Amino acid sequence: MPHQWLEGNLPVAAKCDICEKTCGSVLRLQDFRCVWCRKCVHANCRPGWRATCTLGPARASVVPPTRLHSVGPDDGWLPDRPPNASPLIVFVNSRSGDNQGVKFLRRFKQLLNPAQVFELSGAGPRLGLRLFRHFAPLRVLVCSGDGSVGWVLQEIDKLDMHRHVQTAVLPLGTGNDLARVLGWGASCDDAANLQQLIERYERASTKMLDRWSIMTFERATAAPPPPPVPPDLLEETTLLKNLQDIMQAGEVSGAASSSLRAGCGRLAAAGERAGGGAARAAHRLRRALSLLLHARTHLAHDHARCRSWEPAETTTSDSEPEAQNVAEKGSIEKTEKEQMNWAARSCSLAGRADSVRRALRTLVRTLAHLYPQARSDHTLSSFPTPYKS
Repeated sequence: MPHQWLEGNLPVAAKCDICEKTCGSVLRLQDFRCVWCRKCVHANCRPGWRATCTLGPARASVVPPTRLHSVGPDDGWLPDRPPNASPLIVFVNSRSGDNQGVKFLRRFKQLLNPAQVFELSGAGPRLGLRLFRHFAPLRVLVCSGDGSVGWVLQEIDKLDMHRHVQTAVLPLGTGNDLARVLGWGASCDDAANLQQLIERYERASTKMLDRWSIMTFERATAAPPPPPVPPDLLEETTLLKNLQDIMQAGEVSGAASSSLRAGCGRLAAAGERAGGGAARAAHRLRRALSLLLHARTHLAHDHARCRSWEPAETTTSDSEPEAQNVAEKGSIEKTEKEQMNWAARSCSLAGRADSVRRALRTLVRTLAHLYPQARSDHTLSSFPTPYKS
């Protein structure tokens, strides 16, 4: 890139880079200075200057104007940048720091390409990020407080650029907690050392930063929810009576079984809603009741077979007395076996019934402790033995 010379306005004590003599004047516009690399030459020495522009000490951060000449279909400049360079775009909030951001905005436009410096209070950060979205890696410098930094980071996330964008902070506002944590200091009010700051940004290391959002909303204060309806613990006496009817009936009583199943189901549902120990007691009650009804069905079936069973009639002749004795003996043995099986299942059924009674007692006591308003003055008596020897 060739030099872009500007006549006059040279800094005090400037020296010519060719003859190394003092150049410039405070009385008139004299001699030249490159607006990019800041080299100064005499008017007589400039025709012999053949070196190209090096863009100055911040050349790794500067995008030459000769590289910004093609715009893609998504309103972004195509990546045409020098090798080993990572462009730096700057967002300055001129209202931050008691309106001190104006001098930082002017100074950054002198050190960098003016196309790399954007004003936040105007169009916001979206325009600058869209223009440089194809440059990777891309470094972003936010000159403002924590609010503007969050604004820029939010736009980076919306444009899906967080994978190739590195963000730095120059604290200008009042809330600079993020800059203080990252080691950039609490505030910066001197625009004279921005050249050294840009060099520091070029050598800085990166750190991962987690971000999250908080959504708040207001709503009218509602009345507290009503307390849970306590279960009817007085139903316990009815359930015990249904349990006794099921045990003493010769056949399965449909009304007693349905009533017992429904009542235990209501208590078990209340225990499951309460959770904790009540839920475990409800699970034991459901299991014990299921095993009881299953065993009672099989016992009623065996009882019906024992009552309706009669020895089969056999026609015998005088020539087969021995066969008749064998049939009668088998009939007696079968009858005794059926009766023994029925008696054994009866004892097992009594154990099942006692398990239901104990599970019911545990659940009722737990619910009475959780719902004091449902506590009733009643006691559980031991379940009577339904069978006589």
